[in-house]
Amino acid sequence: MNPNAINEEANRFLAIRIGELVMAEAAGAAHTKAMLAEIERLQKLTEKPSEPSEGAE
Repeated sequence: MNPNAINEEANRFLAIRIGELVMAEAAGAAHTKAMLAEIERLQKLTEKPSEPSEGAE
């Protein structure tokens, strides 16, 4: 096999793998963002309402 053809095939392979890694990273980041939003939502549900200050009436 021609060395240039081998090099081109290796470059194609690496480009595909790098693309897969980038997409996996983006999916992980989106999942992390969604999980953090869910945690914040649940924290708000479990927070006790702040007691009114004495002069607030």
